[in-house]
Amino acid sequence: MGLVVSYRRKNQNSELSGYLSSYMNLRENDPSICLGRLKTIRQMEVTIREYCESVSMIQIDQNFLVGYENFLRKRNTANTVRKRFSDLKQFFRWIEFEYDIPNKYVKAYNVKGFTSDFVVLNEQQINDFLNCETNTSQKRIKDIFTILLFTGMAWIDYKQMDLNLHIRNGNLTKERSKTKTRFCVPVHKGLMKY
Repeated sequence: MGLVVSYRRKNQNSELSGYLSSYMNLRENDPSICLGRLKTIRQMEVTIREYCESVSMIQIDQNFLVGYENFLRKRNTANTVRKRFSDLKQFFRWIEFEYDIPNKYVKAYNVKGFTSDFVVLNEQQINDFLNCETNTSQKRIKDIFTILLFTGMAWIDYKQMDLNLHIRNGNLTKERSKTKTRFCVPVHKGLMKY
């Protein structure tokens, strides 16, 4: 058993790209993984390769992670950066499990300092929006935004929704496309006009 551990420890000098390839092959052949999840894992692979094509496992330290985060921040939203780091941590947990190569830097690293991607409208701004004049082509957009505003639902859930089927007893009930969890939102009286 000690021989196996010492052999595995030698892999710390191996290139990260080799582990990425093995990880991607494993994930792509896993029938239990959904396509959306596979897409985010592929994006992590792409961004790591774009950031640093050649790096050994032992070079993955605090400086590498800060640089990778800054690289991601220049091109992505805060939420996407968090997803990439979540995927990166999962990838390194797999490396530790499969090859016995822990990385204390990845385990301890937290993405910090982001402001929220959310835009918050106050009551006056909402009323101004609802009362603004729109032409025929803008009316549908305004109506859709109003539904999203009053329900808090994601665009993809709206696209897949049939209002006649999902509104019962004053509540909008639907399964979220992304998480497969059910949500139930009381329909705001302002929404019923639309």
